[in-house]
Amino acid sequence: MGFPQRNSLTYTKCVLVHVALVVQILLVAMASKLNPERTYSLLTPAYVQAFECSGPACEDTCCAGWNITVDKATFKFYKQVEKSEISERLNTQTKRLSGDAQSNQNYAQLVMNPETKECGFLDDGWCAIHKELGENHLPKTCYTFPRSSYKFMGQAEQVLSLGCPEAARLALLSPAPFDFVSYEASIRTSAVHNIQAPWGLSDQATNEIRIFSLQLMRTESLALWQRLVVLGVFCENLNALIDSKQQDKALALLQDLIGTIESGQILDALQDMASSTSVQASLFNPLWKACAAEAKSAHQTRFVEKINAGLQVGMQTAANPSEQLRANYEDGLKKLARSLEGQLGLLERVAVNEMLLDFFPFNSKSPYESFVKLVARIGLLRFMLAGVCKANPDKTDIQELVSTVQVFYRLFRHNDLFTQQFNDLLRTANLDGLNQLVVLIKSD
Repeated sequence: MGFPQRNSLTYTKCVLVHVALVVQILLVAMASKLNPERTYSLLTPAYVQAFECSGPACEDTCCAGWNITVDKATFKFYKQVEKSEISERLNTQTKRLSGDAQSNQNYAQLVMNPETKECGFLDDGWCAIHKELGENHLPKTCYTFPRSSYKFMGQAEQVLSLGCPEAARLALLSPAPFDFVSYEASIRTSAVHNIQAPWGLSDQATNEIRIFSLQLMRTESLALWQRLVVLGVFCENLNALIDSKQQDKALALLQDLIGTIESGQILDALQDMASSTSVQASLFNPLWKACAAEAKSAHQTRFVEKINAGLQVGMQTAANPSEQLRANYEDGLKKLARSLEGQLGLLERVAVNEMLLDFFPFNSKSPYESFVKLVARIGLLRFMLAGVCKANPDKTDIQELVSTVQVFYRLFRHNDLFTQQFNDLLRTANLDGLNQLVVLIKSD
């Protein structure tokens, strides 16, 4: 077979194809240096392995409402992309930051569509950068979400944020989503966070504490509020050991508590603990109102409006607004319980996922502070679920409850001010000790 003549149209086409291939090879080579990957042996909940982006079918795209920043190296790479359908868009829809807002990690920002509030690279539900340049060219936020990856004691793990609708469905509706599986996957090395044992604890103690916490949250013989109280007792006592430099007694503390649970003594101690829907409603209401304004999409706004209508948040028609809120919240809790009858433990699964995301209880300044953060999130989510159920005249569909969880994640899970606001409210209400905090946890 002969080669085409140099001046022929066929020859010109061959040259152009060759140049295009060379460009693609160079881009791949640059990407491997830009965001190096390696193959990890992952340990994950089963639902993580089953996850795939739903693209155009997604009802609340992650490409809406967030400020997506681009690091300096990726920004410079975008500027070097030529002869691609996306090259012009990379120049016009990637804006360089300036002044104090700029750093090597936050060097530029993707431009959002002013009308839809969605990313300018979103085409019919799919990412143009991913399509044209590949996953490894995505900004860090886009590459990682909804995944969170970390490594401890040589073992890499991964879990998903339930702010992604598809991740929420898999984690909350699958038959056995939190059975762990092991498989290999290629991940950017920069996306895997290496975790060290904190507070002078040994690796073994850190691992055993984490396993105990997760197993406790999956103990079906205890109600969710009972699991949380026991977890709070453990975190409070672990705090005391750390403060007194007695970290070597952490495993003994763990064994003592396990013995107490197995003997049934812990249940006897929990029987007389008080609950108060009035305190719950009055504390979570201002927290809800402060953060609900952060809704960015039509999907999120619809749930905010429904919760407000169900609990009559901000409506001053009653003679006693706080009593009206309490009554609505209490009725919403009863309707929530009926809606969850025969369903898999929704809030329990959310709690387990939260603990995995945060490497609980090692995600804050102390174990007890990690516990308070967990209580804040579960309590506020329950407030939202009660509002949705109260707004519905009949039994609430499980799919709508799952969507409520997803909206909670988008509105609050990524809000850095959330925990501080909650702690301030606790101090104001004199609820910052475990004995007082129980009223926010216990449900009848």
